[in-house]
Order: sequence, then structure tokens, then C-alpha cells
Amino acid sequence: MAGLSGSNGRARLPGSFGANRAAIGNLFVRANETVPAKDLSKKLIEMCKQRNKPYGIIVRRMDFPSSESVDEARRLLSSAAQAGGHPYTAPVLVYKVYPDGREELVRGLRFRGLNARSLKDIQAAGDDRNVFPFLNSPAPFALIGAASFVAPTCAIAPSVLIDDLELHSLEEELPKLPIVPAPEVRTAEAAR
Repeated sequence: MAGLSGSNGRARLPGSFGANRAAIGNLFVRANETVPAKDLSKKLIEMCKQRNKPYGIIVRRMDFPSSESVDEARRLLSSAAQAGGHPYTAPVLVYKVYPDGREELVRGLRFRGLNARSLKDIQAAGDDRNVFPFLNSPAPFALIGAASFVAPTCAIAPSVLIDDLELHSLEEELPKLPIVPAPEVRTAEAAR
């Protein structure tokens, strides 16, 4: 790089795509005011009781769009186009939380109308840090392997309690769950 002593960190993705746009390496999101992360579900239950709702929703894991199947990528792009927004990642582990604290896994939900403005409805942030590693691709919304280059990227953020996000069920049929349960995973200490 003529006239520069080193990289300025912007062009982490080689090639014509990466040379023209910045790519983060690590993104740290912090909150000025936090509550213990375990208290977020208690706050959610309190909100449900105040509003006379039978349950609240906890999203424990999100997927990164580039790891989706081609069909799922098409669904995400289609729903984003219908909502007039951008595609976003799908929730993978979603639970209904009842007033007694019981949780029930829910399959096949997607966000509706999620955008940057939804973040204005954050009610509380946890004191925890969650790591979300992914491969940043130079091609927009690229499937894994669709672009020539990727840059390892990581976002670290606290758990948040957001008021009034809308989820909807997928309209197509979900694949059937496995008949045989997953094998038990044991640690080396447990095996002794």
C-alpha cells in the first residue's frame, strides 16, 4: 500500500467486493445499564402478567443467513421483500415462557417486521456477553461457498428484553423430527 505503513482494517475481504467496503472483525455491543441476565426472563414473565398474556417468547439462538439452505434463503428474501425491509437471520431456538416459569420449545417461527427501529423497544439488557461468530462474505446475502472470500467475524452482545416483536409461523410444512433421540454426549470426566 503506497504511502501507508499498514492496513487501515477496512478491506478485510480481498477482491473487488472487499476492496470497496469495510468488514468488521469483532463487534462489541455494551449497555450502560444492565440487570443480571437470569432476571430478564423474570422481567418477561412480569410483563406478560401485567398485560394478561398467557406466555412470552424467548429466542435463545439465531442462525446466520449464509448458513441457511437455498430454500430458507429464498424464504428470508421473499419475506423481507414483502415487508419492505432487509433479510435478517432466523431464530433457531425459540421458547414459550409461561407465568410459572415453564418453557416450551416452539418450531418454525420467523420474525415479522424486524428492523433497526425495533431496537428502540429494548426494555432491559443483561450483564452477560453472548458470542455470535460467523463468516462474513463479500457477496450480499451469500450462501456459504457462493463467494470467493470470507472473513471470520464475531459479534459480542448482551441478552436483551425487547417489547413487542412480532413472530409468525412458517406456512410450509416443517421437516419431521427424528424418531430416534440424539445419542448421549458424555464428557471425559463423566466417562471415568
